[in-house]
Amino acid sequence: MEGHTGTLSQPELQVITQKLLTLVQNGISLVKENAVTALASTVEQAKEAFVPFFKETLAILVAQLNNYTSKEYKQFRGQVIEAITIICAGVGEVAFAPEADLVVQAMLEIQTKQLESKDAQRIYLLSAWQRICLLMKGSFSKYLPYVLPSIFSMATLNPQMGVSGQDELHALSDVLNEIKPADNSEKKTNIVTDEIEEKEVAIQMLSVFIDELGAAFYDYIVPASEILIRLITFTANDSIRQTCVSALPGLLKCFKGKNGVNQDLHNMARNYNSSIF
Repeated sequence: MEGHTGTLSQPELQVITQKLLTLVQNGISLVKENAVTALASTVEQAKEAFVPFFKETLAILVAQLNNYTSKEYKQFRGQVIEAITIICAGVGEVAFAPEADLVVQAMLEIQTKQLESKDAQRIYLLSAWQRICLLMKGSFSKYLPYVLPSIFSMATLNPQMGVSGQDELHALSDVLNEIKPADNSEKKTNIVTDEIEEKEVAIQMLSVFIDELGAAFYDYIVPASEILIRLITFTANDSIRQTCVSALPGLLKCFKGKNGVNQDLHNMARNYNSSIF
């Protein structure tokens, strides 16, 4: 469906949806993965025209998450999570609202009980939460107590690095502290690993939560501030440092939206400023 510029009729949408769902349910792994991605792409193009088929499609996709729990299906499950949230965003908030609890509970079940330390589903989940928050906006705040603990945990991941000649893994920041540029310059290190990518996506998602939820994020300003301020000096990745700095003004807006302008707000601003500069 990518690149398609025409409008699909309801009968065409129905036929395409039925065929793709049949492949999702009955195909081999590779077929399942391609079919669920194609389905998401179709709905992304069709948008609200897909509403008549939304509830049935969602039920089938959530069932796939429940039915295919073994390790060999982690990639498929990740793509199902991605497809579900793309489809929900495509049909819009009104159609999605009655099914929000179903989708959120399915995602929480995976995030809190079925993730391994290194898991392909993790990045899909992080991006999926971001889509749901952008779709629901302030209404998403009721899920924060259940979603944020895992997000905070991902944001505070301590990546490890092996050192040649040593058997033990060491914290990446400790290893980097031992590495000095040949010219003694102040050039920052920029390293990308799977763990750092997860860490970065989690921080980006925190930034989205802060910007979209405003005052509804107020109860989480303190732990979010502690994480972001600590990571301003994260030596391994420049993008993480930049995202953390960019997110701090949003926390000031969250505080202002709840309490207005007062001395505590000025103190927060000074603390953030001193941490950055």
